Amino acid sequence: MKCTNTYSPPTGSDFFIGKAVELKTDQQTDSVNAAFEHTIGNIVQGEIVLDNDRRWYKVQLRKSRAYEFHLFGDSMQSPSLYLRDHQGAPVFPCPKRDKERSSGEKLVLTYTAPEDGEYILDAGGFWSHVNGTNTGVATGTFSLQTFDLGLNSYRAVTWDTDFAVAAANEGLSVLGVGNSVSDSIENAANRDLYKVSLIEGASYKFRIDGQLVNGEVDLGVQPRLFLHSGEGTLVVTETNNSLEYKATETGDFYIAVGATTGQSTGVKFRENSAVPYTYKLKAIQSRARKTEPAVNWYAALKDTEVSRLVGEGISDSSLSRSEVLEILESIKDGALVDADELHDLRVLVANHKEVVLSNYVATILD
Repeated sequence: MKCTNTYSPPTGSDFFIGKAVELKTDQQTDSVNAAFEHTIGNIVQGEIVLDNDRRWYKVQLRKSRAYEFHLFGDSMQSPSLYLRDHQGAPVFPCPKRDKERSSGEKLVLTYTAPEDGEYILDAGGFWSHVNGTNTGVATGTFSLQTFDLGLNSYRAVTWDTDFAVAAANEGLSVLGVGNSVSDSIENAANRDLYKVSLIEGASYKFRIDGQLVNGEVDLGVQPRLFLHSGEGTLVVTETNNSLEYKATETGDFYIAVGATTGQSTGVKFRENSAVPYTYKLKAIQSRARKTEPAVNWYAALKDTEVSRLVGEGISDSSLSRSEVLEILESIKDGALVDADELHDLRVLVANHKEVVLSNYVATILD
């Protein structure tokens, strides 16, 4: 098992994050009155010993909430799953086979309840009886796991901290372009704030990946991103997607991370649960500011060594291959390309026709 993130509950907290496994029964339960109670969110295991035997489980569903039911054929080669109403009549749609499962068979049934009520999950094996012959393997062990995906709508909650107070925090983390940060927020009123430096004219993408810390899916829990200027003005927001922005000025900005809730009231992400939301945020410069050709482009060069080498090279109105390589070697000597050197390379690319650089060389420099 590989863990990508770890989470430590706050000191003094008292809640359970995980799945309960319900006890297995060998009793035949293929009728409304004999069906066993099952709590949504738990796992139940069963075994079919006789052909035509089924296991029925009663579940309570709530109006407008989405649910997923997963049936794993552990030793059962051909599992089948049906959803029935409280009277035992089949309810559509039918389950779909999960083709990504590496071993065994798995069925997934998704359903949005039209009203509050009791429903029945009917699990067993698939087989047919034709001309006295049984076809299929209807026996074996299985596991049934159920999920409450919540309401297919989300609600935003006001930040519980003033922006000026959060920005003034001396321990505020800096998110460098090209870097990523991972953390978690306790509820929908929380936001994490990071300082990031942007360059005028450059395009940026803030890519967000997140989920509830226990891995459950809730349609109402979606990531939210807020980009503020250095003065605190809200520049742009994005929900359930990466945030893209072309900087209109050079300087410090602030990116805040939050999440919506699917609960109709309160700030928790899940009903009766303090499960937090964990995320990974990465700042990506998708395109640098375009440097335009200029008549007096040589005067725009900033790095002393690059300027000297370019000046010597263009004495004959062109830069040769060896002269371009010498310029690149001078930049590489410092191990790290600084802002002035990067600026000068962009100036050369923008004015490559003036120094008779081929399109191929200009593309490499770019």
